[in-house]
Amino acid sequence: MRIKSYFAGSIEEAIEKAREELGSDAMLMNSTETERELRDLGAFEVVFGVVDNNGRLHSNGEANVPVMASLNLGTGSDFLVQELAELRKQLETISRSMARYSVKDPKFAPELEDAVIRLAAIGFSRETAEDLVECVESRLRSERDRLSRQLHDVKECFPRQVIDKALEARIGDRLTVCPELGKRGAKSRVVMLVGPPGAGKTATLVKLAVRFGLGTRTPVDIWTTDAFRVGAWEQLSKYARIANTSFETVGTVAALGTGLDRVGEGRLVLIDTPGYGPADMQEAFHWAAFVRRSEMDVHLVLPATTRGTVAKQISDRFAVFGPTKLILTRWDELEASGSAVELAMKADLALSFVGCGQQIPEDLRVACKAELLSDLLPNCKAAATTAA
Repeated sequence: MRIKSYFAGSIEEAIEKAREELGSDAMLMNSTETERELRDLGAFEVVFGVVDNNGRLHSNGEANVPVMASLNLGTGSDFLVQELAELRKQLETISRSMARYSVKDPKFAPELEDAVIRLAAIGFSRETAEDLVECVESRLRSERDRLSRQLHDVKECFPRQVIDKALEARIGDRLTVCPELGKRGAKSRVVMLVGPPGAGKTATLVKLAVRFGLGTRTPVDIWTTDAFRVGAWEQLSKYARIANTSFETVGTVAALGTGLDRVGEGRLVLIDTPGYGPADMQEAFHWAAFVRRSEMDVHLVLPATTRGTVAKQISDRFAVFGPTKLILTRWDELEASGSAVELAMKADLALSFVGCGQQIPEDLRVACKAELLSDLLPNCKAAATTAA
């Protein structure tokens, strides 16, 4: 076996040098950081070996030495064969890893890969960005194939404005909005807000009461199901007095049912609930069973800053209430709005309202798809300009 050390700035660079000089049969035997006094030769010292036809070890310019002696492997030839096989396997694994990371093999054409990068820059996850672009690519190629039957000169690449228009359409298809309170056809509008602790349910409820109650001269009732936690209802009671609306605590399912039976036609009832964490869901189940059988319009309230798996876990947890709509709070805290739009897309709920500050009721916006998309794509273009 011929053994040689290579000094390089990275292990990958050393592997390339060994391949060029020793060939594809070179096996990586050891790699260490270079000693300080030799650091000018390279950050890493990587040792490779190649077995000759006689199974003997060649040191640089030195006499041949038996493999077993040099490697101190003992006298068992089977053991030697196993060791060499293991070394070869390690080299093949490294080669495959290097090929995966060093070879540029983008999933999309350059202009579409650029779209993925721009979507990621405004907050979309790489997975969702690729999914959106893949759908757009399929749509654009289908359109190009149709045009190619009519036109002889059709370019392979897609102009950015065409891609962005297709992206806007695709995101719009996946984003559902419904800025309404109450179930359609119900004699009165009964709305319940559910969500994790600190999501902003109480502040959102007061904004809704002022904007869609007092602002439209609709009689409003504010209820809370949290009658036991210290201080849970006092703040909401103060808000109700300021807003000049009625306030009531319904601390049991029976009390909630009785209250619903006497709600007059045309009234707006807004119901606040405790912030249920994972450990509190047992308490939530008996409320949820009643809520699903009622005519309540349930909105899940989540901070717009909630990300990925956390958002999925929360959505799954509150699915027991049967929510059909989503309210996103803290929109003003977002660095990029793409993450919140992705959250709304994946929640499988219609986005109803957006909270964007502490002012009551000014900092509450109705969900408007056109506005959300118009705010989103200019940012996408700005991200592209910044990157350039």
